[in-house]
Amino acid sequence: MLLRIDQLKKSFLTPEWTIQRVVDVSSFTMDQGQQLALSGASGSGKTTLLNLIAGILQPDEGQVELDGQSMSGADEANRDRLRAKLLGYIFQTFNLLQGYTCVENVLLGMSFGGSPDRARAAALLDRVGLSRHLNYYPRQLSTGQQQRVAVARALANQPKLVLADEPTGNLDPENAAEALGLIRETCMENGAALLLVSHDKDVLGQFDEVHDLLEINKASSWQSCVEEAGA
Repeated sequence: MLLRIDQLKKSFLTPEWTIQRVVDVSSFTMDQGQQLALSGASGSGKTTLLNLIAGILQPDEGQVELDGQSMSGADEANRDRLRAKLLGYIFQTFNLLQGYTCVENVLLGMSFGGSPDRARAAALLDRVGLSRHLNYYPRQLSTGQQQRVAVARALANQPKLVLADEPTGNLDPENAAEALGLIRETCMENGAALLLVSHDKDVLGQFDEVHDLLEINKASSWQSCVEEAGA
């Protein structure tokens, strides 16, 4: 088993000084090499769940275990180490560093794992169709090209799991379909599992295995009921 979540809970303080639970997942697992999608509307806790898996956020309760190692129980330094070793993350807004070239963005991703390798960085960018853009800055690229850099960076350290947060949300339908295919293919080629979250039915329709966040996240289900009651 690659990913195991057990009794995971996360709440936030609202501007009205009330506690709102955003994540309440009793159990969730993924195996090595598995590709699956989570569906959910905006505000349903998708990004929070991914950030808990990545150790960017710490849960109030519960466990996140990656490749047999506790992410939720580790201190900050060890969470950083596990994240660099085991995870790749494709953000919706790409999170590329604007003052660095394409190849430098990928190399920077490698540096967190301790082994920058320019030849591998160039090979990854070549794989995503950017062999002629190694020394371009993000501002010199189209939105679709920036997304390709983000895919290359996510795979830089040969992760066992790639998290993708609405990775096609900023792309037009044609580029979105192409990008999704690229993400899935490159994850498979690199032996990485893929956990993608999206509200886009066209994206979700490309996966054989799709879980509705309402089915696994009791907090999301509760919030949905509140919104419907107030509608």
